[in-house]
Amino acid sequence: MVKIVAIRAKIVRIVVRIQIRVEMVNIQKSSTARIKKHLIRNQLYVRARLSKRRLKLLILQVMIVLKKIIRELKMRMRKVIKVVITITRVVTTRTREIKIMTIKNLKT
Repeated sequence: MVKIVAIRAKIVRIVVRIQIRVEMVNIQKSSTARIKKHLIRNQLYVRARLSKRRLKLLILQVMIVLKKIIRELKMRMRKVIKVVITITRVVTTRTREIKIMTIKNLKT
């Protein structure tokens, strides 16, 4: 099972950086290392002002990327069928943090 633990959105000078953190369960060590590296390379950089509409678009883009990643994982290991994704959106306005949204059992 592949668990995508958190997606973090951070505002860096108008640019929102989204990180995808992945937890691997029940898969051989070598493959986990490869996939983790791969996912780290797949960081998203999205330009957006964070109005509600923009945030929705942002999340949509994240979902699209996640679907691609999950598809690749499924190609590599046929065991991976169910993927649980929890998205923790962290919007930082100076010190304020808002965590929103959980999406479970995303079907690709």
